[in-house]
Amino acid sequence: MNLLGHLNRLEKQDIIDEVVQLFNKFSVVKEYYKAELAGEANPLLAQYKRKIEKAYAAPNPKERTTNINLNRLISGFKKISVSEYDTIDLMLHRVECGLEAVKRNNRRTATFYRCIISTFDEAMELMEPDIVWEEHRERVMLILAASEAGRQDLTARLEALLRR
Repeated sequence: MNLLGHLNRLEKQDIIDEVVQLFNKFSVVKEYYKAELAGEANPLLAQYKRKIEKAYAAPNPKERTTNINLNRLISGFKKISVSEYDTIDLMLHRVECGLEAVKRNNRRTATFYRCIISTFDEAMELMEPDIVWEEHRERVMLILAASEAGRQDLTARLEALLRR
């Protein structure tokens, strides 16, 4: 039996009870409903952005650990995100924070740059050409301009992803 078949057999109160049970048992369900019920401004998005800022603000971060933690953070956000727009926003925020870190110290590892590039690439893939792209065009152009402070042919690599 599939989920819809199961739910169709239940009474309204039984369905409510199951949702409450899931809410109480699984933190990802709690976070999902917090985001869903928040309305316009997603407080979880702001919380996740602050975590990214904090990770990149560390004076001498262990880049490998930072990248792993931020990859997990974004993966966790994807699980509870109500909108793809918020996911794109968070990914671009990570790229922007990474570029700010490069401005402070451009002696970063190739892995650091690869993480910025892969996050940028994933954000570009999520953007629908006509709708979401237009909303993010100016921000993406600012990212490209900021990438000039980096090494490892960062600007050229980001521009190549943009032209696909």
